Amino acid sequence: MKVVKYLSFIILFFHGVCFAMNNSTQEYITYAQEVMNQFQREVEKEFGIKCTGSGGGMAHDVEVINMFFDADRTATVEEARELHVNCTEKLIFLMNSHEKIRPFLRKYPADKDNAHIMISFNRKKSPQGKNEYIEVMHLARGKIFYKIEDSKTGRYFSVLEEPYEEAVKIVQETK
Repeated sequence: MKVVKYLSFIILFFHGVCFAMNNSTQEYITYAQEVMNQFQREVEKEFGIKCTGSGGGMAHDVEVINMFFDADRTATVEEARELHVNCTEKLIFLMNSHEKIRPFLRKYPADKDNAHIMISFNRKKSPQGKNEYIEVMHLARGKIFYKIEDSKTGRYFSVLEEPYEEAVKIVQETK
């Protein structure tokens, strides 16, 4: 009988802990969703790209927000770089300026390591068979990867990798 009481107590205790964890988790996930929704609305309006997905690393706090977009156009490296930097900087700004999410950010102020964006562009090959247009780009490990598809294998490969800070500097210099 004592074993049953202790087991019941342990089960109820862990149930309460899990319930408390779920409630606190929902709070910061709600704030992260607010940031993602605002970002999506602003980026779709300002840059004309469509959000196709979102997510992030949020097991115990907000480590990273991931956003995925489709651009219904082609883009050269320069055009893709400018779009990606502008979007990433906007997401970083929104994360840092959202007062309710701040206590839940793993790192404050958030930076490029906490805001990951992937953008897909329309495919269009140049007449000479070379691809001057980027098809997919994303940020990982502090670098922006610009990719095109190998028409023979169907696999994407990087045509350029550059540190995020370098891309920001290039965009700022062109303004």
